[in-house]
Amino acid sequence: MNPSGTVYRSTSFSPGFLGVLLHAPSYWNALYALLAMPLGIVYFVFITTGLTLSAGLVPLFLLGLPLFLGVAAGAGGIAAFEANIAGRMLGEPKFYPPAISLEGSSFFDRVRRVLVNPVTYKSFFFLLLKLPLGLFLFVLAVLAFSGFATLLAPIVWVVLKQTIQVDIYEEQYLFLSWFGIEASPLLPMLLNIGIGLLLSAVSLHMVNLLSVIQARLALWAVSQEGDES
Repeated sequence: MNPSGTVYRSTSFSPGFLGVLLHAPSYWNALYALLAMPLGIVYFVFITTGLTLSAGLVPLFLLGLPLFLGVAAGAGGIAAFEANIAGRMLGEPKFYPPAISLEGSSFFDRVRRVLVNPVTYKSFFFLLLKLPLGLFLFVLAVLAFSGFATLLAPIVWVVLKQTIQVDIYEEQYLFLSWFGIEASPLLPMLLNIGIGLLLSAVSLHMVNLLSVIQARLALWAVSQEGDES
């Protein structure tokens, strides 16, 4: 794959502004986005802890070098896992093997290969970036699903009104009365549902956009110079 020349098939992520609410791949993206933050935390801890220990143990009988090799190999495997998910999402279901292979060479040759391989540093960069990007994706996914919760508002209003005599729209009646609008549960109910669906649509579009960006970063992280899709 050549990141500079690849034309990604991401048209499935442009279903129209309101059409995104009926677009099944958007919800798969949102579900994966809910995992983005915990995965980002795991990746961040793995990389930072591994690199810190590697640097600290280098003076001690060079114990940091094999640890660094293990961290680099693990980062390559994780980046390949993310790249395979990205490939399926972008319509390019190609198998991406671990970005950093350490087989068939001596110990110091392995160290040299890892140190001069740009994929090593691209994988580290991608996995570290996964945390802030995953946090943003997680928030957007929560907002998207929260917007759909407004569809339950009529049921909640009826249940609370009939059981404990609580009207969840009472404050909105007061707000609408300032504009001379007669108090009625129908208008605030429709407004809440409309705002909720609007929030869900905007959030899902943002989730789709950031998912494609994350997918392209994952494919870039494991791509060797001269690779072609």
